[in-house]
Amino acid sequence: MLITRLSADINTYFKLATGYKSGGYNIRSSSAEAYNLGFDPEDLTTYELGIKSTWLQSRLRLNGAVYYSDYQDIQLNLNDLTTPANPTDTNVFNAGEAEIYGAELEFNAVLAEGLVANFTYGYMHAEFTNVDDPGDPFNDENDFVISNAPDHQYTVALDYILPLGVGTLNANIYYDWVDDRYDTQRAEERDESILESNGLLGTYIAWTDIDLWKGKLTVAAWGKNLADEDYLTSAPVILQTAGIYTTGSARSARHVRWVLMLSYEFQRVADGHCGDSKRDANQRNRDRERGPHAGGYGVGMCRRDIAGARGKHKHCAHDGGAGDQP
Repeated sequence: MLITRLSADINTYFKLATGYKSGGYNIRSSSAEAYNLGFDPEDLTTYELGIKSTWLQSRLRLNGAVYYSDYQDIQLNLNDLTTPANPTDTNVFNAGEAEIYGAELEFNAVLAEGLVANFTYGYMHAEFTNVDDPGDPFNDENDFVISNAPDHQYTVALDYILPLGVGTLNANIYYDWVDDRYDTQRAEERDESILESNGLLGTYIAWTDIDLWKGKLTVAAWGKNLADEDYLTSAPVILQTAGIYTTGSARSARHVRWVLMLSYEFQRVADGHCGDSKRDANQRNRDRERGPHAGGYGVGMCRRDIAGARGKHKHCAHDGGAGDQP
């Protein structure tokens, strides 16, 4: 990473990052020979240019980034046309290349003591640039789409922290919105596999760092989808059997959901002193504050999660986002 400090409050940076998803073997291969061939890793290279700035004596923060990612040797799970009667027979090939580019924006403002407003936005364009399908030479990049890659997404949130005589009150309310996206990699199935745009309202309230006996007690509650929006988490499953396409059931999300948590953490003894280190306490608070956004669509997640529905990527070529300080 190359960082340039323009002033005490403004930094620019350029970052080059690489990531990969390991190769392996497909247990649903159409034959023993296809299984033994296996498949190679796929690679991602990302170039990112961004700015991070604070204003008004650090009461306002504005960060932005643009990026371009080169995606090579993409592992595509392709149907075996020689066994059309069994749609579970598939072969995995390193058959795809793609490009992904976009921009991210983050805005944070301190409105009052303990009260912070947050806004994040992400734009992403993702498409295959080349596909070489060994099972069907007539297939090319026009026959495939990148799944789980919405063009637009944003989050609006308010955070409030209030120190109490005993412990600390942490409260958060947020609204996450995500654009239409595909739940398939095959272009001919895209009309049936669109996950339509949706917005989710949620909240998080916690009473933390309550001194009790030899540790800290936390009482917390998460509220998710408070507006009771009905939306799909996966599109109908489309299967091809003997040349005939059939549609399976889609999966919809739960409605309003509340989660209650009661936890107790023993203080550890380090170097003869009781209690967590300041760093441990800060990390614990950050983990708690992430509660309402777990599993959601936040800016900085889009590039990490584009292949989540395809293969649960574990690599992370982009591990920052507009919000991380260099």
